[in-house]
Amino acid sequence: MKVSKTEILVGLVFLVALALRVFRLGQYPVSMRMDEVAIGYNSFSILKTGTDEWGKFLPLQFRSIGDYKPPVLVYLGTIGVGIFGLNEFGVRIVTAFFGAVTCVVVYLLVKKLLGDWRVALICMLLLAVSAWHTKFSRSTYEAVVGQFFLLGGVYVFVLGKKMRNLYLSVILFALSMYTYHSHRIFAPLLFGTIWVLFGRKEKVYVKGAKKGLIVAGVILLPLLATFLDGGGERVKSTFFIGDIELVMRLTGEWLTDLVVAFQFWVERYLGYFDPNFIFVDAMGMSYERAFDVGLLYLVELPFFVIGVYDLLFGGKVLAGKARAFILSWLLVAPLGASLANNAQHPLRFLTMIPIYQLLSAIGFVYSRRLIRYFGLAFLAINVLYFLNLYFIQYPFAHSEVDMDGWKQAAVYGVAHAGEYEEVVVDPTFGSQGPYTVGTPYLYFLFYGKVEPSEYLGDPRRDGAEWSTNFRNFNFRAIDWTEKKDGDKYKPNVLFIGSEWVLPARQNQIVERFYLYNGKEILRAARVE
Repeated sequence: MKVSKTEILVGLVFLVALALRVFRLGQYPVSMRMDEVAIGYNSFSILKTGTDEWGKFLPLQFRSIGDYKPPVLVYLGTIGVGIFGLNEFGVRIVTAFFGAVTCVVVYLLVKKLLGDWRVALICMLLLAVSAWHTKFSRSTYEAVVGQFFLLGGVYVFVLGKKMRNLYLSVILFALSMYTYHSHRIFAPLLFGTIWVLFGRKEKVYVKGAKKGLIVAGVILLPLLATFLDGGGERVKSTFFIGDIELVMRLTGEWLTDLVVAFQFWVERYLGYFDPNFIFVDAMGMSYERAFDVGLLYLVELPFFVIGVYDLLFGGKVLAGKARAFILSWLLVAPLGASLANNAQHPLRFLTMIPIYQLLSAIGFVYSRRLIRYFGLAFLAINVLYFLNLYFIQYPFAHSEVDMDGWKQAAVYGVAHAGEYEEVVVDPTFGSQGPYTVGTPYLYFLFYGKVEPSEYLGDPRRDGAEWSTNFRNFNFRAIDWTEKKDGDKYKPNVLFIGSEWVLPARQNQIVERFYLYNGKEILRAARVE
């Protein structure tokens, strides 16, 4: 079968996307976040026992780190862990793969909507090299996988003319809602939009609407049940009403506070259209006050403006239903992120992909050829700058945010646990003081490759609903005081904690653990 030039270009762009997402994936990011370790170990537990870390059989939500995680990425993670083992690469590869394949789905979707393979290809390229999408694709973020299902659902729906497309689209939209919390708001709104624009006059879809609703109801009913079983806690903990910045503005008068809360939400919503956030300072990857990268590269700015003009006033590329759909997506995408308790959160705003890239792509394709060539050349320079940030600057400046140090501590603790009667690990963390509370037990389970059956059956956990202690490991605060019964006078115990909670003498310190930049973050000590 003859392969077209366009198909070759799509294949090459896909390989670029895949390479950016899997190159040294096990080493960068240099440390695993708490959520990564939690997802990885729960995938390992499901693979080995069919239960999560708390012994619940095939759950629809995973209780972990005081939260309830959506299930899809944990179950998909069994593939990576099953093939590559319980390690950084095995946990991250699933998200990286879905991130790369998303670029292909974007090409197909844009080509179907606009009928212009050039815009579709450039849009795919911009997503493939995107700092925004690449960074999150290289870690275990549910939003990346959820966006794949969402975009797949949109693409299958707009193909139209077949009942199975409607059913498959409904399934993919439902999967996105089982994959990421924000999609539980965004997915129904987006599906409603494509139904109004592309479905309600499609005879096949209208005929199958009732069956489609039944399919959706059957699939989503268990999701509704999870809200009654602790899942609603996620909404309570992240809803913007609890944001400290808003709380400080409230007066106690309900009508006034209602207006204040609405104004606060509007500010958050509009913040996602802030040019500084879009083009300059969104990813937090550089050293403090150094030049960062936005959701789009700075070189995309003039092309993005051209695309926005075409959307709002021109209609040369975006017209009719496609124009209405893109504009609706643009307006609806920030809703979920703006209702949460963090301003301008790039991860929660992945719902905007691929709209920003599409607008830039329109500008690229419909600029003069010389300008287009210069633009692509400067795009390459921007990508190189991002790679410098990601692989060199970010690990030095921000590895502590990703809990760097706990891997080394866990590996050491597991290796030497047999030499002591007890190993006590303090969960507080931070090079500037013990202000962060981590979940070190997950690191000890993960890097110790502790069999889930052993962990679940450990007598120290039996009957204790929230106990995380196992073997001779105790995860609690270290009391390094002058009390007679304090930890400072307990022999045959290995203590692991930060210097703030473990100010031991030099002859008591048996090991130090360092951040990527060489700063001590944790230490191990014993009483002589």
